[in-house]
Amino acid sequence: SGASCDVVPALEFTNRQTGAAMALQTVFPAVTLRPGAVSSITLDTGKLAPEPWSPASPRLYALRVALTAGGTLLDERSLDVGFRTVEVRHDGRIYLNGKPYWLRGGSHTPMPTCPNDRALAERFTTLMHNGNVRVTRSVCAPWNELWLACADRNGVGVSQEGTWPWLMLDGKMMPESQTLDHWRQEHLALIKKYRNHPSILFWTVNNESYYVRTKDPQMLARTVTVLSDTIKAMRTLDPTRPICPDSGGYYSMFPPYYEKLAKEKGFDYGDIDDLHHYSGWYRGSFFEHYPGQSEEERFRKLPTPGRPLISQEMSTGYPNADDGHAVRKYIFDHMVPQAWVGEYAYEHQDPRYLLGSVAFNTQELAETLRCYYRGTMAGVVHFALNCWFQNLFEAERIRPYPPATALATALQPVLVSARLYGRHSYAGARPQVSLFVVNDDEGGRDLGPTRLAWSLEYAGRTLARGEQALPTVPYYQNHETALTLELPDPLPQARVDAQLVLQLFEGGRLVSHNRYDLTLAQRDWVKASEGTNLLVLDAGRVSEALWSTAGIKPQWIAAMPESVRPELLVVCDYAWVKQAAQREHFLKYVADGGRVLLSGPGEQLQTLFPNLVKSFRHADGEIVTLRVPESPAFDGIEVMDLRWFDRGGHHLPIATHGDFCLAETPQVEVLAKHNPSHGYLTTQTQRAAAEGAVIFTLRHGAGWVCVTQLAHETGVRDPIPARVWRNLLSLPAARPTTKTSLQME
Repeated sequence: SGASCDVVPALEFTNRQTGAAMALQTVFPAVTLRPGAVSSITLDTGKLAPEPWSPASPRLYALRVALTAGGTLLDERSLDVGFRTVEVRHDGRIYLNGKPYWLRGGSHTPMPTCPNDRALAERFTTLMHNGNVRVTRSVCAPWNELWLACADRNGVGVSQEGTWPWLMLDGKMMPESQTLDHWRQEHLALIKKYRNHPSILFWTVNNESYYVRTKDPQMLARTVTVLSDTIKAMRTLDPTRPICPDSGGYYSMFPPYYEKLAKEKGFDYGDIDDLHHYSGWYRGSFFEHYPGQSEEERFRKLPTPGRPLISQEMSTGYPNADDGHAVRKYIFDHMVPQAWVGEYAYEHQDPRYLLGSVAFNTQELAETLRCYYRGTMAGVVHFALNCWFQNLFEAERIRPYPPATALATALQPVLVSARLYGRHSYAGARPQVSLFVVNDDEGGRDLGPTRLAWSLEYAGRTLARGEQALPTVPYYQNHETALTLELPDPLPQARVDAQLVLQLFEGGRLVSHNRYDLTLAQRDWVKASEGTNLLVLDAGRVSEALWSTAGIKPQWIAAMPESVRPELLVVCDYAWVKQAAQREHFLKYVADGGRVLLSGPGEQLQTLFPNLVKSFRHADGEIVTLRVPESPAFDGIEVMDLRWFDRGGHHLPIATHGDFCLAETPQVEVLAKHNPSHGYLTTQTQRAAAEGAVIFTLRHGAGWVCVTQLAHETGVRDPIPARVWRNLLSLPAARPTTKTSLQME
């Protein structure tokens, strides 16, 4: 009407759970508003005593602000709010509500694809919380109001990432100033829009920009200036939250001259470092993070004092939401899943093998990081969560795949975990394992004393059990102890696929549980029938322990025989290959119908069969996969058995010492393969070289040669490689009989 107006502000502040009023003052003095004017006022609620919001206890309060004039409601705004603090301290930890807080999380989510599906947002955030996923990252697409409101209610902490995630990729792409200004304005607008959501724990600026990869100091200064100015503006808008400057980037990546540059320029590189890592997918398995292994040593060098190191992209694989097979690009373009499940990666196979592999690697990696990296990291967000659910976009039909279920076990607030090197054992063995109790109790309290109850379960029967008393474990600390397992002897059958079950009790209350698959075998399961005329060429008798395990006392020889024809010649020593006369004896012996088992020939095999063997690749391979599972070589062996053989001590478990590139000819039959873990493959040449043969047969003349590069020496501790060895000794009886002539070079 063009006249001034007196408006009365009022607020209602109530506890969402109880409905109790919170504010001491609810109605405030009238404010005179002039036409076209904007007034800013502060409404003081008086002293409050709210319960803090956390992912474990998402306490919310309903705030309603209204304006009335003459008893008429002019406008109102309602929103849910929470109270909590998040900070980074100089000890390299993240603190939530004043207590150190290990991030237990998982991301991606279906939010970018279904941003307006209220039912799905409610369902998925509930599934996350119930699955012990307490923190997520918005991954290149900021969560909107709908999804953040669900996160507020259902207890999911969010790392809210900005848009344009690869704006300055590798520190080399510098957009024009107009584009940078637009990006910054958009990024800051998101902070103003969403900063009242308690579920947002910290801000993340970019994804994998890797500013530090440029070698040009001037370019580095330009890109970091843009980043620093943006971070300073973010702090002005929201001084209450830490900032991760680059998801995938960490301070120790910077070149040495950066420290001086940062001081001169006054750069602000945020608060939190973030490492992206693909253990169990592009890289080796979780075993490489065990103490003294390569990745564990590298990770310990990454943190910068005073800066928490987290991982918002700790990935273990990409099944798809339709049927559980790997995403097709990875199967056919990159062949990544083949490193973990071999032929069972393809879409005509049962997807349970890939899902089982991803579940196993995910759980074991999550537990390994929590057990060993308490002082190195401040939390891990596992990747990619949206790959670990079936019917991902249907709220009523969505259900967790095995990886999501496995992650829920690994992310229990209090975790009881067994770090096992060996997964296969002989009956009667007494393996000693490292047992951990990890205390991230969601109430922030000390734990214990506790009682561990362990058992070996098989087909509804308990084969063995035991108990162990454990001491108090303070909050945000771990306790490690040794646990000796008493494995039963005899077993219900020659081979038993059992489960080690752990239960941790505080008083009479179960506070954590876990289980691990173990394969147990009687020693008779690996014993072979002694050949009537079996010769072993092994001058140093280095394979003697394996023969003892197989129950055979062979006839040892130190050189290639000229005329003796045993039922089977087994070669474990290759010094003789350097001698031309010895090679001639060997080739003639085979061509005349001899049967030979070559164990671990390595590069010497190419010297013997240059037309059939192109090359040999040395590798401590963790996994060997079956190409011909129906072969007698694998009698008693399950599809996923040939992996991580126990070498004893703290040695990295392996399955093979290398693999071979072979000619494609009917004279060669590959029985088992090794595909080393690898990243993207971009050419057919790379794909062809990705895998190699580990167990195979060669035909030469009237004879037959079986080659194995499997780590059979581990059979003294591990029954699986010992069983394959036993089978290979019997394999000549099933050899091809077709005679083929081969011109030798």
